[in-house]
Amino acid sequence: MGVAREILDYARLRRPEKRKISKDDLHQNTLQASMKVPIILMQIFGFFPLDGICGPTYKSLQFRWLSLKLLYSVLSIVGYTFNFVLYCLHLSSHIENILDINALFFHIESIIMAMLFLHLATKWSRFVKQWHNVEIAMKNYEPPRNLKRKISITLIVFLGVALVEHGMMVINRVVLCFKFCHGDWYAAWYEYFANRTFYDVFIVVPYRGWGGALLQFLIVQKTFIWNFVDIFVVLISTCFTVRLKQITIKATSLSKTQVTDVYIWKNIREDYIKLSKLCDSINDHLSWFIMISYATNIYHILSQLFSSLKPKEDVFEKIYFFISFFLLIMRITSVCIFGGGVYDEKAEIAKVLTSVPSSVYNIEVERFITHLATCEMVLTGKNFFRITRNLILQIASAIVSYELVLIQFNLKDFKNKTLSQNASETMRVLRKIRSNTSLTIEQDDPITIATPTFHESIRFALVMAQIFGIMPLYGTTVATTKKLQDIKFEWVSLKMVFALFHIIGTLAAGVFCMLKMALHGFVIDETAIMVFYMMNGFCAIHYIYLAAKWRTILKEWTCVEISMKSYRNAKNVKRINIFTTVVFMFFGIIEHTLYILSAVQTASKCDNFKKHPVEIYFGCSFPHYFTLLSYNHWAAAVVEFSNFLATFTWNFTDLFIILISISLREKFNQISDKIRQSKNVHDKFWKTIREDHLKVSNLTRAMDSHIAAIVLFSFINNIFFLCIQLYNSIK
Repeated sequence: MGVAREILDYARLRRPEKRKISKDDLHQNTLQASMKVPIILMQIFGFFPLDGICGPTYKSLQFRWLSLKLLYSVLSIVGYTFNFVLYCLHLSSHIENILDINALFFHIESIIMAMLFLHLATKWSRFVKQWHNVEIAMKNYEPPRNLKRKISITLIVFLGVALVEHGMMVINRVVLCFKFCHGDWYAAWYEYFANRTFYDVFIVVPYRGWGGALLQFLIVQKTFIWNFVDIFVVLISTCFTVRLKQITIKATSLSKTQVTDVYIWKNIREDYIKLSKLCDSINDHLSWFIMISYATNIYHILSQLFSSLKPKEDVFEKIYFFISFFLLIMRITSVCIFGGGVYDEKAEIAKVLTSVPSSVYNIEVERFITHLATCEMVLTGKNFFRITRNLILQIASAIVSYELVLIQFNLKDFKNKTLSQNASETMRVLRKIRSNTSLTIEQDDPITIATPTFHESIRFALVMAQIFGIMPLYGTTVATTKKLQDIKFEWVSLKMVFALFHIIGTLAAGVFCMLKMALHGFVIDETAIMVFYMMNGFCAIHYIYLAAKWRTILKEWTCVEISMKSYRNAKNVKRINIFTTVVFMFFGIIEHTLYILSAVQTASKCDNFKKHPVEIYFGCSFPHYFTLLSYNHWAAAVVEFSNFLATFTWNFTDLFIILISISLREKFNQISDKIRQSKNVHDKFWKTIREDHLKVSNLTRAMDSHIAAIVLFSFINNIFFLCIQLYNSIK
């Protein structure tokens, strides 16, 4: 009886479901059919210039470079760029506080998102084809229910709230203009377009009624795309989640009916792998949209919270603020919930599989569980963060922290008593919310360097570092055919003296900053200078430690490189590292040159004609020295040179971490490529791959132990100066 029952279950599950699945059902729930209305809406507003949207399959989709839709889209982008340039010209002489740059970010966001949708339109046909192949493979699954209804409701809710929010802003501004002009409609429209909405444009070009209407339409387009980028991420996430839900339902059914047939479990596992590859494709196409979505929403939430500290007397203005803020919260929360649905559904599948009865457990179930545990399926923002529901709490915590910084730095700028009370109360509430295996190698072993090597790829950066007094090594220019004994560190050497001069000069500057603050009082800008020198001094000390260990580090790398000599050559790593070094140093030189020019300009405005201009420059650039010491040209030259060395160390620290990361990543990429290219492999191959992966993992842990302090100094430095720059931007 048991065998007969199993045969019947097998036959039932191998054939289509009892409920007849018509072609209409399949077509109704495809990505092509589900996204038809949203894409048509985008095309109405000048985005996503693609033909064949109303066709039955991906074969009807076509992107044409010569089409009216593309012309419409390009002209819109040109209009956004024109508006952005004129606003920048206006902003350069009229910026007063951080709220004045909100419109600037709005213009930038619109241009970027319009170009991203244009780029996606060129790839949409191939993307839908990938999706279509998965839909065909899963045609015998229970079809998703109410998918088009879910998409319609999402569109109506999001765009409805956005329409109300934008309509209230426009109506409020028009009513104010009408009152200001005492009922004269022509004058009111002139006031609305020329003086209140597009003043940056009509200062440069003469006012025309049709020009104002055209600019107003551009604003409507920008507002639409600003809201739609979140809707787009939500809709794609929803369409993908329902496919995962089909796997969950099928796996649950197999588990409950205790089907033991390996072939059935193999089919469902392979369908899941197809979805996993589709998820990777979604990340490839949508990662930038996700990044832009989160970045813009977080920025505008911070801006809205900051602007809420200003007292609002008008009831209409208060209602608009709450609707606008609600829209922002709804958008970022929806992206987290719907985007996180992919991760949640994957966890549900894992829960079903790990709970199957013992009689059902087989090799395919085991492989399925292993795949779930080792291969991540989640939407990401260019791999900087993963979209899960927990991300909401992380964003909330970050917003509270950033808002506290903004309030603290601007508390003294709030002029009236009401605003100060609002800020203090907000700070009190926010604070309350916030409260709620290693490689062992003898150091003198002669090991010949293999090519291409880590040493060769990073050599250019090391030579440059030694020019500026860090990493005091000898033999860094040796060719790869020589031995590692040629690379050595000497405590008694000219390079070591140069490095000690660099350390002493940098730390001395930090000490002088402390003395100046002790004598003349605390100033936040002086704190930034002190942190700059002290952190770079500590980094320079750690570079001496690294130099002493460098030959051992190279031996660790060489052991891995010899073990992986049969892998493909990592010939591009050296080129990438040199290019990265040149770019970093180039922008570092530009930044330091602009700093010097700024100091020269400040010195030129000084009215003290009794001092030499050079002395004035050094007095303005290095007040921590020359308010405590008497000026002389030799001391000034030493101070300037020491500052230049510290600036190089500041830039080199981030660069060094990046170069190490690129080299380690390449080793893992070599292993991945070897696995992809190998066919008909045996157990010995997988043993070798596993051992090599273990060696690279051990090397990664070893490098982490060597550079952990530098990584910590880098993050502290960068986060601190980001805060200082934000503070200076709102002065």
